Amino acid sequence: MYSHKKHLILLALILVVIFSLSIVSYGEEFFSHESFHVKINDEEVSFTDELGHPKLTNTNRTMVPLRIISENMGYKVGWDSKEQVATVESGKTKIALKIGENVAFVNGKKVPIDVQDGKPVDTKAMLVPVKGSSRTYVPLRFISEAMGAEVKYERKDGVNYIEINTGEVEVQEEEKVDEVIGIKDAKVLVARSGDKNASKQYIELAKKYEFPFIALGPGHYLDYKQNQKSGFIEPVIQISDSYGDKWFALSIVNVQEYRGKGYEVKIESKYFKSTDWKSINYWGHGFAKEYGGKVGETLKYEISIRNENKTKTYPFVITLGDSEHIIE
Repeated sequence: MYSHKKHLILLALILVVIFSLSIVSYGEEFFSHESFHVKINDEEVSFTDELGHPKLTNTNRTMVPLRIISENMGYKVGWDSKEQVATVESGKTKIALKIGENVAFVNGKKVPIDVQDGKPVDTKAMLVPVKGSSRTYVPLRFISEAMGAEVKYERKDGVNYIEINTGEVEVQEEEKVDEVIGIKDAKVLVARSGDKNASKQYIELAKKYEFPFIALGPGHYLDYKQNQKSGFIEPVIQISDSYGDKWFALSIVNVQEYRGKGYEVKIESKYFKSTDWKSINYWGHGFAKEYGGKVGETLKYEISIRNENKTKTYPFVITLGDSEHIIE
């Protein structure tokens, strides 16, 4: 009996040591408190705690969460949990990466996932813990350049600026908009800082649509659900107050309803115009003050959403304030 207890205690200690080492390996691999601004085809990528943030290794390699980068580049991402293999596909290229390995298969050809000065570097694809799960992380340059994209990097004032250009130029056709829905057709919730009643209301929206509580806060919530008709999902749009270096952020609160149903989104304004449709699956965007704009300026924004049958546009006008804005 005593011997059995000793074995159990020893096993527990071994498990604790192994678990501790796995945590240390992540801590030693990455530098903390690094700031990144990543743009793909001139559109800033909105990273979240759930999807992961870029990280800088102690060997100065930029590692990024595979899914959010690839999907913002317009590529399809797959995951085989049994084999621990992630795949990225475009029309002409397929990449397969296995967790823990420093090579990948690009269209069936075995290649290193990291190269420096013409020589392979032992950087491995890895699973990194994020809020609520884990995400596959790979070197930024590999996943971008393997797909034929151009990557530009600059570090300035402690911030890492990265621009990715996929080089894909689409022929822009005049698009048919089937319906324009103005803000007068939305149920508008104005949530000011300290307003407990408004806080309760947007918390209820978050619960209803499984929106992350961490993304909630003061601002405007435009609920277009009263226009819901068969065959098209109407959005609930969050427009935040100013924070940090952002005028505001746009998010779709009911994004869970759109996932896997082929919906796409784009936005246009004076200082920012995305000519590419993006998957709505993980959509959100922060409007940096560096784009332009000034306090007191009134700007028109248009959010367009489409599925295979219909395109709808949701315009609104915003007057920029120091922290709080006026939405009409």
